[in-house]
Amino acid sequence: MIQVLFLAANPAGTTPLALDEEIRAIDAKIRGAEYRDRLELASHWAVRLDDLSGLLMRRRPDIVHFSGHGDPLGEIILLAADGTPKPVPAEALAELFRVLKDNVRVVVFNACHSEAQAKAVVRVIDCAVGMSRAIDDDHAIAFAAEFYQALGFGRSVQDAYDLGVTRLMGEGVANAKGLVKLRKRRGINPADLVLVGDKHESNREPGVGAQLGRPAGLEASTPVSAPIEEAVRAVLRPLMPDRGRRQARLERAFAAYPGLLDRFTYDGETSVFLSSLIETLCAYGDVEPGVPALAVLLESLRGEVGAGDRQHIDQILRAVRGTVPGP
Repeated sequence: MIQVLFLAANPAGTTPLALDEEIRAIDAKIRGAEYRDRLELASHWAVRLDDLSGLLMRRRPDIVHFSGHGDPLGEIILLAADGTPKPVPAEALAELFRVLKDNVRVVVFNACHSEAQAKAVVRVIDCAVGMSRAIDDDHAIAFAAEFYQALGFGRSVQDAYDLGVTRLMGEGVANAKGLVKLRKRRGINPADLVLVGDKHESNREPGVGAQLGRPAGLEASTPVSAPIEEAVRAVLRPLMPDRGRRQARLERAFAAYPGLLDRFTYDGETSVFLSSLIETLCAYGDVEPGVPALAVLLESLRGEVGAGDRQHIDQILRAVRGTVPGP
């Protein structure tokens, strides 16, 4: 289930915004989409700066959507304790997401002058949308509705952005693409980032390599014995007890191979998840010539475990690479 967290702020003394109409439009588009049962929309209103960390830890969203005001300095306007405007600079939110990235893949700043926020957060977040200048309320709503409708039909973040911009062009917005900016983290292709559904489904052919989108010319599988698989499980089990830690560790390990990240399912009971993960990695085979996907994951985890587990990992790596018969 993909969690969308809608955060709204319209402090006293600022221009009233139709934030209720925006979330109504988003909700209607999601409910009419093909994968409506895989997108869950939650909202929080009159958001203060001190609300954010708790909301991110409690909700663990995949998409964070800020709706409200921004200022020409690139600050997002939240509420102070007395309900007055509280400008929040881009560096503050970027640091917040650095600490609490967890499941977050996309951040949408649906507010005026918010491009600086989008640029800042993509140091750690895959994709972010921000506005380079002021945007009318109606146009902000139209973009958001189109964006989430596309995601709900299994389209990529790039497609969702493009369709949102196209909608604004149809509404007569001058230089719509210059107004709405899509920023991305280094190594991320928004066209490959599909949050629900599988855009590759219709193009697959039978066979392990084709099913998993593995580049041609690489080994199509990494066979492992039952003892090796059990050793891998023993190493991974304490490191991947829940969705957030599974996703965070796999994204760090495979940041250079985003096509492989699309293959993982992060939910489920731990033993079921580990079976699916190991099967996927072994079936995928090499990410580069002579570099099995399973080995990439294990290498990335060596620095997170104690000396005893590092020795186990090294044993498994030698077996996976075929230099020893296995532990």
